[in-house]
Amino acid sequence: MKEFDRRLSRRAALRSAAGAALAAGGLGAGALTAATPAAAAGGFQSVRQFQGTWRGAQDGRNATFTIRVLPQPPSNFSTLLFTFNDLDRHETYTGHQENVSQDTFDLRNIVLSNGSATKEWATLKLHTWNTDYISGISRWNGGIYPNCWTRSNVAPAYAPGPGFSDYTSFLNNGGRADYIGHHDGRNARLSVWRSSELANPRDPFSSKPTIRFEMWDLDRNEGYYYEIWEEILQAARPGDIVNPFNHPPVYDPNDTEGYWMPLRQLPALGMDLPYLAWHGWNRNYVSGYTIWSDGNRVSRTYGIQFQRV
Repeated sequence: MKEFDRRLSRRAALRSAAGAALAAGGLGAGALTAATPAAAAGGFQSVRQFQGTWRGAQDGRNATFTIRVLPQPPSNFSTLLFTFNDLDRHETYTGHQENVSQDTFDLRNIVLSNGSATKEWATLKLHTWNTDYISGISRWNGGIYPNCWTRSNVAPAYAPGPGFSDYTSFLNNGGRADYIGHHDGRNARLSVWRSSELANPRDPFSSKPTIRFEMWDLDRNEGYYYEIWEEILQAARPGDIVNPFNHPPVYDPNDTEGYWMPLRQLPALGMDLPYLAWHGWNRNYVSGYTIWSDGNRVSRTYGIQFQRV
């Protein structure tokens, strides 16, 4: 994933981001700048901020999630009680986790049960810049599946949509789709559209239609982009591209026509984007996490989530 400096390419950025959005009937420039600053809702202070009722999507299915945080006297630890309701499947699962420290914003290995079946949630990440958001990952049958949550008093209505079927699921009918959301609670935007700017590195005088992925951290005014030839996505299996940021379809190095630009590193900020996936049951939702590494080789993971607009 490549970072581009908005100060150095302002005209190109405005043309590709704002201009294309207006042309495609997407977001207007006012909508992109009117968001409330992330810190306005309050940053992370303690694990108690997990408490509440949350609305969102589990791999795209409509769901609610309730968390209660109970003290464990005389210690300073807490016990968390979970109730997950899959509204589309009419299923309820409960679980708990004990001895959670007060500085925890990333819960791991949560087990939920309904008496006859269990679900394992590998992680639930409370966004630290705005604690009205949680992003997570569940495990089932060897696969991993995204979920995302917004505190119920500020949650938007559930947005029904078709499942993820192939690479066209990234886009709307006009060849572009915009997604608004949050990266660790900061306002963010994800845009995907058809482009034709990527040249063949083996033949600099030719170019082919591409699909361009562009992500903006709006509060920090930082943008990242990635492009891949459309013909490669056309030939890929849905399971190979639902998380395109870390697992772009592999090409045969002996095939001079096959080429993609890997999208994994966010080098300028020391971040990695290992998992940002479209939800399989509803392509309107995209969520996952980033990894931040500081100069002391300390890494932390942070939630990220988007909803199609």
